[in-house]
Amino acid sequence: MNLSYIIQDEDLFFNVKEVLKVKFEVSDRLLLKLKKNNKVFLNSSICSVNERVKKRR
Repeated sequence: MNLSYIIQDEDLFFNVKEVLKVKFEVSDRLLLKLKKNNKVFLNSSICSVNERVKKRR
């Protein structure tokens, strides 16, 4: 399963973890598994859940 989300102008997310928790309601357990297996991506590249998300201009 692939989950994707495009940041909107009205979104106030600071990092990838916030997007996963709020928009997709990912549990702590699932988040841990995703991190361990390097399955978290930002713009098609592996990233940390603490990676900052930015709005497109």
